[in-house]
Amino acid sequence: MEIKEYLSRKGIQIKKTRGPELIINCPFCGDKEYKGAVNSQSGAYHCLHANRCGVSSSWFDFQKKLGDTPQTLPAWKHAASSFIPPQKKKYTTPTPKIKKLSSGLLQHLKERGFSEKTIEYFKIGEKDNAMAYPYFKDGKLTGVKYITTEKKMWGEANSEPVLFNRDNIDLSEDVLTICEGENDCMALYEYGIKAVSVPNGSKDFRWVDNEWEWLQQFDEFYICLDNDTAGNEGAQVLAQKLGAWKCSRAILPHKDANECLQNGIQADEIIERIGSGVDFKPNELATPDLFANEIIQLIENPQFLNGTPTAWDKLTEVLGGWRKSELTIWSGQSGAGKSTVLNQQILGFIGKGVGVCMASLEMTPARYLRWMLLQHTHKQFPRPAEVREALAGMSDNLYIINSTDVMDIDVLLDMFKYAARRYNVQHFVIDSLMRINVTGADKWDSQKEFITKLLTFAKKFQAHVHLVAHARKLTSDEDRPDKTSVKGSGDITDLAHNVLTVWRVPETSRIESDTVLTVQKNREVGTLGHVGLFFDPKAKLFCDSNF
Repeated sequence: MEIKEYLSRKGIQIKKTRGPELIINCPFCGDKEYKGAVNSQSGAYHCLHANRCGVSSSWFDFQKKLGDTPQTLPAWKHAASSFIPPQKKKYTTPTPKIKKLSSGLLQHLKERGFSEKTIEYFKIGEKDNAMAYPYFKDGKLTGVKYITTEKKMWGEANSEPVLFNRDNIDLSEDVLTICEGENDCMALYEYGIKAVSVPNGSKDFRWVDNEWEWLQQFDEFYICLDNDTAGNEGAQVLAQKLGAWKCSRAILPHKDANECLQNGIQADEIIERIGSGVDFKPNELATPDLFANEIIQLIENPQFLNGTPTAWDKLTEVLGGWRKSELTIWSGQSGAGKSTVLNQQILGFIGKGVGVCMASLEMTPARYLRWMLLQHTHKQFPRPAEVREALAGMSDNLYIINSTDVMDIDVLLDMFKYAARRYNVQHFVIDSLMRINVTGADKWDSQKEFITKLLTFAKKFQAHVHLVAHARKLTSDEDRPDKTSVKGSGDITDLAHNVLTVWRVPETSRIESDTVLTVQKNREVGTLGHVGLFFDPKAKLFCDSNF
């Protein structure tokens, strides 16, 4: 299927072509000014009615938005476009017949606040009952934009994208003020400020590449795009292109400079507003004083450093509880009981009404829940009625990922995010790392990326993530696992907040406990230590010992 054929079939008229773009009326916003553009090679679409519509989409989504089953473009079209070497764009030098402004259009500009001196300075003329705004580059005419009193706009075909009024800028100045429209540029001149205007609104940045070398002459940029949604979004993009550290956002009292002029705003206020704009500082970049109240609260109330109590008093004493926005690694040899210990902790969360989402990817949900049910009921063979009652009680706060497949981390995190948002789940369990698809060109880098994504999730949702990571095979059963025993990349334990290991004590040494739960890392509080546990085989539960 061809793009032009599809548009014709939908009754969408192509007004003209502009480079690779097919210019149409936007089919989504009632456009009658031909503000829509479809790329003739990729099918990418965008509408230049930024505030009213501003739709941008791929060819696939464009068809879908029009109610059709999306069809792909011919493969040869993509292949051909992939091998076409980039060529320098050639532009047309316009030769329009511009005449002197009529009395009607001259009066219209005066009503917008412009003096005849300003109108002459910008060489505003007239063509086809529209005001003609000429664009110059190095003394040569590169294009003309035409604007009627009803704000209908068009320009000379295939004009070079340059900044309006660029040739009048004093290059000895270190700062360049950039606004969004020709009339705003003229209004700023009335205020005594020499500025330039972007040529085609706040969403078209082709001029940046074209003017790049000229722009390098300035150390600072005052971005004075319109105070509306499109202008604010465009200002953010423009700042990133020019270098956010060199830019500030001018916030005027009205939508744009021309509205300020028409509403009688004085020059000193405009100059002050532009010169004291808002920096494009990253949200994550802060100074220490921002955290004063939070730090004082932690100093005066150190208990805030602790989290939800664990299932065992001794572990709570050592670890300080389960804190928000943290990642805990659970490790130990196969058969040491780490999943059973973790299950018991999950039951503790459920009993306190705290939501848990469990991805037990090594065991089917029925087998996993059976073991948890025996721990919950303290019975080897609970009756069917007891089973249903217990599971109904768990269902208020426990959510199970029903899969035993190797799972992609992004798929798993999407489910975790849903559970966090929809059910206010606070604890997320992954059992185990071996069942997560972290393969890549470099296995260790892939594991680091996986852990980083878990940390980002925990921080964003103020959740606690529990990850079971198997231990390497030790020389003998009497060897205790430690932080270095965790199988996989060292980044797993380096990046985690807490590392806990479970060790089954050899039968010949079981005096004070049969299992030892060790806090190998505790980033927040710093305390490390051992917790001795005895396993009750009837109840399937671990109890504190006097270890």
